Amino acid sequence: MSIAARIGVVVVVVVMAVLATGGWYVWQRPLKLYAWIALLYAHAHPDRVQRLVLVNGGALKGDRPDLNLTPKSRDEAARLMTQLRDPSAPQVQGFILDDIVREAHTGALARLSQSSSEMEQYLLEGRLEQIAAPVDLLWGESDKLFPLTYARRMMESLPASRLTTIPRCGHVPQQECPSRFRASLFDILQSAPPTRPVRNAQAR
Repeated sequence: MSIAARIGVVVVVVVMAVLATGGWYVWQRPLKLYAWIALLYAHAHPDRVQRLVLVNGGALKGDRPDLNLTPKSRDEAARLMTQLRDPSAPQVQGFILDDIVREAHTGALARLSQSSSEMEQYLLEGRLEQIAAPVDLLWGESDKLFPLTYARRMMESLPASRLTTIPRCGHVPQQECPSRFRASLFDILQSAPPTRPVRNAQAR
């Protein structure tokens, strides 16, 4: 039996290699999809998951159906970036916007949008209370794609959860503010996981 099997699987929905890229590689493999997949796995295999850390994403329907995640031009990509990043973040360069447009029509988001009607069955609307593992939510406060209201909506249903926010950071905090993101992540991992609140406790 492997070490992971003996000690249990700890699912941390943060790809640490992203910290070293310093670029937009994360756009090609969006972390919100990792958060979604991790929740689905924890729901299906509660015995294999001890803890989750989710970064700006989840398994509920989003609050911003008006946002176009598959921009067709540099201008559309630039407008999308204003919703994903903090206003104080450096302006995204044109060649990166062009790459975002290309990826939007050939990458993971394009394939996901083509099967969006089929993907709704994998949302956990009304089922988050079945997640047995404690969940930490690590959130860039300036994210307008998955705003803090989305995180709080998940917390209302998750049995054991905790929200840590990063000011002046958007949807991709590990790229936008890597030092503060790394410090917040390490603080979470070094602390005890969140616990279920005590309900109907009698006053002494």
